[in-house]
Amino acid sequence: MTLFRIDGDKRKAVNVEDALRFADILSKSTDPKNADKHKVWAQEMVALLKAIEPENPAVEFYLGSVLSSTGNYRGLAMMTPKHQSKTMLDRFYTAFSKDFVSIPAEPENQFFRSQKAVYDRLNEPHFSYSGPTSMGKSFVIIKSKLSAILGAIGNHGKLRWYAVILSQWIKGTGLSFIMEQALQYKRSNRKSGVMVNGKLEDYDDTLPHRNIVISDTLQVIENVILFSISNYFLRFSSEYKRFHQLESFQNDWYEYVEYGTTNPLSIILQRNGFSRETSTYIRKHRNEYVSRPVENSPTLAGRIFPHPRLHGWS
Repeated sequence: MTLFRIDGDKRKAVNVEDALRFADILSKSTDPKNADKHKVWAQEMVALLKAIEPENPAVEFYLGSVLSSTGNYRGLAMMTPKHQSKTMLDRFYTAFSKDFVSIPAEPENQFFRSQKAVYDRLNEPHFSYSGPTSMGKSFVIIKSKLSAILGAIGNHGKLRWYAVILSQWIKGTGLSFIMEQALQYKRSNRKSGVMVNGKLEDYDDTLPHRNIVISDTLQVIENVILFSISNYFLRFSSEYKRFHQLESFQNDWYEYVEYGTTNPLSIILQRNGFSRETSTYIRKHRNEYVSRPVENSPTLAGRIFPHPRLHGWS
């Protein structure tokens, strides 16, 4: 209710059954101009009805149906993971649709359909796309910037792989997770192969092949992410600050890549000498180690830092 700025005292009576059916119809809209808008309305409607009647089984079912019809499989997994369509045809369509929008490097997760539309056109030299904020700005920015950077260094063929690793890196993901995801991708796509003595071999998940995948992934992080891409953003960041006479600015992608996170607290900690792993640990246990929010010049507990106040955190 807070999300939609609805005052609890101003609620109006609503025919829940009619509202659910209307939301279900909207979720299946094929209108050439307004389909996206209709699907957003459908999701807003079932979200509100869920807040109003959280125990209503009909609301629970239609919530799953709408999220499935709109391709919001992330929402489906969070809100109603046990949802199952009534008819075999609907179940078949859902399974097909989930497979269609699955993320190649993370097959257990799915793109939003708008993200998938962008992803499928990444190898085109130029294209224009207008999408809602909900499609994920960082997804589009990562791909757009990588297209420009990698175009200059001649690595179009590996654009998607680099984009996945960059995305995982700036989310603060640990190296072990990135390695495991790379190995899992190879297990699911054995024909993608590995290079052995200059020849491409189908991936067989033996120790030598696993070592090659791990080595290749580490080289991408070191040579592409932390060198080529980081240097590109460093030059842009330096010129932007010089031109606008700024010491810092929001959404500085050089910092995101350099520190391997978009979290302000983790960046601040690394600026002050903490490792990426240590800063991640402190962030995850901030209630124990951080006494004030980042924007108010945070203070760390004395037991992990000899001087409780870190200077230059603003």
